[in-house]
Amino acid sequence: MDRRQCRVTHSGNPQGFSVVELLFVCLILLVITAMAVPLVNNVTSYFRLRGAISSVTGVIQSTRYQAIFRGCPYQVVFLAAANTYQIQNQCPVGGAFVNACLPVAAACPLPLSGSGTPVTLNADITFTFSPGGKVTSTAAPMQMVITYGGKPPETITVSSYGSINVTP
Repeated sequence: MDRRQCRVTHSGNPQGFSVVELLFVCLILLVITAMAVPLVNNVTSYFRLRGAISSVTGVIQSTRYQAIFRGCPYQVVFLAAANTYQIQNQCPVGGAFVNACLPVAAACPLPLSGSGTPVTLNADITFTFSPGGKVTSTAAPMQMVITYGGKPPETITVSSYGSINVTP
């Protein structure tokens, strides 16, 4: 058999993509990415604010439960300037409020959002919880406003019996 007869000839159809086609695909991906980045930033800031709200409401609820469970007054002090909170108890009853950071090695005060999210609090506020479940505060009404970035502020309102309501 002759070597020239075994040769395969191509019909002239090129294999793969041209540079122009690859350029268009890259351009389309770039436009889609440019549209997605602001959306992702918006969603991320929303979830950071919601995480901070969840952290604050959890602290309020758990402090109230500790007062009921331990049978002595507890309070949680929120500091707006430092964006921190501190839990204190008055056990034995009648003494002064002392820090109740557990475990003992934990730093007091603790960051407001728990995750380092730079949220802001409108004012200092202290919630005091009695063993019977009643809540009193240094502010009337018992509410605090939390903001993050350009998102609308969220208001946390605590009733005198410990119910928490969050409103935008």
